[in-house]
Amino acid sequence: MRILQAIDSVLRSGRLLLPTSPSEAVRVVDQAPFLESVMVVISVLLGILFLRNFLNIIPYLLDNFTRARGSVALESSVRVSRDRNIVALILIIPCIMVINKYGIYEPDLIKAVLDKTTPEQIGQNIGMMENNPIKVMHAYAMRSDAAVLSPELFDEFSFPYLKQEILAYHEAGFKTVIHADGNWVPMLDRFLTLPRASVHFEFDGKTDIFQAAQILDGYQSFRGDVPATMLAYGTPDEVREYSEKLITEIGMKTPGFMFGTGCEVPLNCKPENYAAMCDAILK
Repeated sequence: MRILQAIDSVLRSGRLLLPTSPSEAVRVVDQAPFLESVMVVISVLLGILFLRNFLNIIPYLLDNFTRARGSVALESSVRVSRDRNIVALILIIPCIMVINKYGIYEPDLIKAVLDKTTPEQIGQNIGMMENNPIKVMHAYAMRSDAAVLSPELFDEFSFPYLKQEILAYHEAGFKTVIHADGNWVPMLDRFLTLPRASVHFEFDGKTDIFQAAQILDGYQSFRGDVPATMLAYGTPDEVREYSEKLITEIGMKTPGFMFGTGCEVPLNCKPENYAAMCDAILK
């Protein structure tokens, strides 16, 4: 009750003093030990409950350090990929606690790293691909979608560097293919400020592809988006109906559309569902 009275007093007086430095923010967090304790307990319980998932991915994580293509083994297994995703979700809470407690979040440092590494990455990629007859550069920007970054954070931390890459590749004669897992609808209008046909999106089913078609409207191309879940767990009739909808409502009306699967063909895709998708194209 005293806390509520204090907050009410601050608001009524027209003054709301917020911490101005990481050290002050740390002290504010430290004043909520109960919430911290609850989060610690939740993290420990989740760690115990999913201990098997942790143990399953350890050999694959170590393999990433010992050979260049170690991540391929992890991605090629549905079970191991699922375990990895579960572990990543569990670690969100402790990571947030550490960041808040020690004031690790430093926007200027993040930008400084990106300012340094982006030009180097561009130079390396162009150097490796300049003699390749297929003039395509891939950008795996799926962690920049609206489920991870707000449009404001996207404009601050992601798009300036994506734009720098796309423009450099376009000038060198390459089209940038963005593997766009997640929801990209709130961000798509930014790409209308780039050169026409400089970007090709690969949507995975979470972006509303019908809305994306209206936004891009032939200015940038895109591919999708028979969902992987539908190919794995749906029926041939469902796959055929959705495929025909993509072809008739987008493919026959919107330039720059490429029919395809959402993200990729899953390892557990039903053969009859894949055949139904192909039948829709031939029809």
